[in-house]
Amino acid sequence: MKKSIILLLTIAVMLSTLTFTASSEGDFKMKEFDKAYITFVFDDGNMPFTEQCYNLFKKHNLPVCFSIIANKVNNDPQLISILKDTEKMGGEVLSHTYSHSAFNEFSGKEDFEYQLGKSFVHLRALGFNVNGVIEAGNGGNEAKANYELMETVTRKYYKYSNAYGVSPQYKKKRTWLSYANDKYAFAKATIDDAIAKKEWVVFSAHSFNEAPYEDLNKILTYIKEKGTQQVEVVNWNYIYTNFGEYKGPAVPTSAALASVEKHKKELAEKAAQSSKPSSSKDSGKEESSKASAPSSNTSSTNSTANNTSVNINNSTTNNITSNNVTNNNTTNNNTTNNITNNSTNDTTTIGATNNSNSYQNTTEKGSGTMLWVALGIVAFTLILGAVILIFALKYKTK
Repeated sequence: MKKSIILLLTIAVMLSTLTFTASSEGDFKMKEFDKAYITFVFDDGNMPFTEQCYNLFKKHNLPVCFSIIANKVNNDPQLISILKDTEKMGGEVLSHTYSHSAFNEFSGKEDFEYQLGKSFVHLRALGFNVNGVIEAGNGGNEAKANYELMETVTRKYYKYSNAYGVSPQYKKKRTWLSYANDKYAFAKATIDDAIAKKEWVVFSAHSFNEAPYEDLNKILTYIKEKGTQQVEVVNWNYIYTNFGEYKGPAVPTSAALASVEKHKKELAEKAAQSSKPSSSKDSGKEESSKASAPSSNTSSTNSTANNTSVNINNSTTNNITSNNVTNNNTTNNNTTNNITNNSTNDTTTIGATNNSNSYQNTTEKGSGTMLWVALGIVAFTLILGAVILIFALKYKTK
């Protein structure tokens, strides 16, 4: 009898665990597509590549997506203008982490919160309708990261991603034009296959080295020749809005949106402060403050100690792309974990470190939710075990 009771209790625990797992992985599914859909996503936000891609898609009157390293847009009004016009054209701005720091097996929740949460809050505060995030690669080492823990952070901010998380909406792979020698022939064959199978394809690149301008122009021309009844260029959000079925909680959370509003006020106050005339004495104090401000990469220093750092200034930002295509793989594979920019000083003085108030409330609420879920599972298991034990004892008495 004791063995039977133990067996029943074990089964009860397993069922409750499976129920909890299914609740996180079974809250989303994708409907079947009615035709082929193509999405173009260009990473990093490097100029002049971003501007030239924007102009090309504007010429064809087609939407384009840019996944942006959040701290690159601080002091670049031209980039901000291009990205806002991109959204008006039906395109999309996605997060590409805060400082292009890739995760690994040493990354913890603070790293996820800093790179994923801070990026969302900053880009949203700047006025971009960010709903998705594109991972920053690390030569394959990012596959060692704790994606289940990561998803507790991702789910507070993003509706979808190409890799971050364990749920189905975080599993859409991208097709890199850099893989083929003949970019146009490769893209054309991929598009034809998508039309035949009614599938969604995401083309990606970091530079014209990976996707030459003329090839992109020919690809867009070919898509338009096929006609919108067979294939349509759309942004990432269009797919998940029209074909995604969500059953989980609302994303972004109210706590995440509250962090955005708080950061908006911080940016407005900083802009107002910087517009005031200051004496040379005050200017000296400001420079001293910037010098002592924590680096934007503080959160991932421990987790990326073995990775090479690359410092990129404003005059050489376009060099990232040319240095990262040597292996015909994603630039992310050769891009290092810690990328700084001369424009990061203004952002770091905002005070948005891993333990900043903007994220502390969000993290605490997320942790509290997980704690209540865990306690609920334990309580359910204990109650079920007690019921089974009572019935077993009554049966034994009879």
